[in-house]
Amino acid sequence: MYPIIRVLYSGLLYACLPIVLLRLVWRSMHYRVLRARLRERFGILKTKPKPGQTLWIHAVSVGEIQSIVPFVQAFYRIYPHVRIHITTTTATGLARAETLMGHLAEVSFFPYDLGQNWTRFFKAVRPSMLILVESEIWPNLLHECANQKIPVIMANARLSQRSFRRWRRISGYARRMFQPIQFVGAQSAVDAERFAKVGIPLSKIGEIGNLKFDIHLSAESTRIAKQLRTTWGSRPVWIAASTHPGEEAVVLKVHQQLLVEWPDLILILVPRHPERFQGIAQLLEQQGVPFVTRSSEHQLSGQQHVYLGDTLGELRMLYQCADVAFVAGSLVPVGGHNPLEPAAAAIPSVMGPYVENCLAIVRALQDVGALTVIHQTDELMKKIDYYLSSPEERIAAGKAGAEWVGHNQGSCENLLNEVSRHWVESSH
Repeated sequence: MYPIIRVLYSGLLYACLPIVLLRLVWRSMHYRVLRARLRERFGILKTKPKPGQTLWIHAVSVGEIQSIVPFVQAFYRIYPHVRIHITTTTATGLARAETLMGHLAEVSFFPYDLGQNWTRFFKAVRPSMLILVESEIWPNLLHECANQKIPVIMANARLSQRSFRRWRRISGYARRMFQPIQFVGAQSAVDAERFAKVGIPLSKIGEIGNLKFDIHLSAESTRIAKQLRTTWGSRPVWIAASTHPGEEAVVLKVHQQLLVEWPDLILILVPRHPERFQGIAQLLEQQGVPFVTRSSEHQLSGQQHVYLGDTLGELRMLYQCADVAFVAGSLVPVGGHNPLEPAAAAIPSVMGPYVENCLAIVRALQDVGALTVIHQTDELMKKIDYYLSSPEERIAAGKAGAEWVGHNQGSCENLLNEVSRHWVESSH
């Protein structure tokens, strides 16, 4: 049954390939890097095979890339002779990886999950071990790792309820597919239990926590944030971070309502995907909303109330500029984005009802009073207004969130210990 399912899966991928290629060509019109590095999607790299060992890490996009930075730095300090190769799926993830870790690692796009692509990729990279970050499970990749006896570690591993049900239906296939996985570093006890139920032996599963807890607010980002707040004077600030289509209209409506009570209020609006930056700027112009873009480096005037975050890699800094945060992807059925960053910045958060991507973190932050989940859009305005009107409660909520994040840090060290243990074992 296992080979049949994998053949069907591969056949489906090949059938979809023309559509995927058309979409890739269309996206390459907006991203020059996609045009220049199109071949990497098919496992064709400029990298030439080299002697020695290589640690390969796959992190799908920006959030996952940022979460592995402390681990990569720590691994490099211990194993400076080992090459590190990082793959990612998105153009923004690639850019962020090269900015943050280009001096420590080779970076390329993650190939499509087809056998021939992996043959070419493995020949060029020659990985000694693979770390998959979060929920990246690819059947043909795992099959190739099994063939080449490459140990696989899942870091920051999570399995959503939807994915769990899907894998549970084909648990016999899943059990064989997961054979090359040597260790699953689960984010939570719930994730650990789910991985066990889909066929991974309990002896290979450990709850190591979430790498995203190990947030480091750099002195430079803190300096820039303080500088921005100084230019804005005593004006109150809220941030709507990582917004998706359908959320900007709600956020702008809420902001207009808040301006009645808070005429100097500033909204930092940060769309999730950079290809939407220009479209959101046009939306603001069409609605007659005075705004300044972060990329322009212009200062906000007294008549301007929206600061459009249209740069990459500055969200943590922008959180530090705000008094309260709305963490988006939660008013629409995306599943919610990471609320740990505003918590680390010591500001309270508000999220909509769609938070299944980070449910355990959301519940924990709710328990300590650092986050509120709303169920109706009109509640967003009331909650932002409450925090702006109640500085003592706002500061207390922010402090509680920051303390909780600090208490739960250490996942990077846990992962490093597991990787070191399996690295030694795989080297003999």
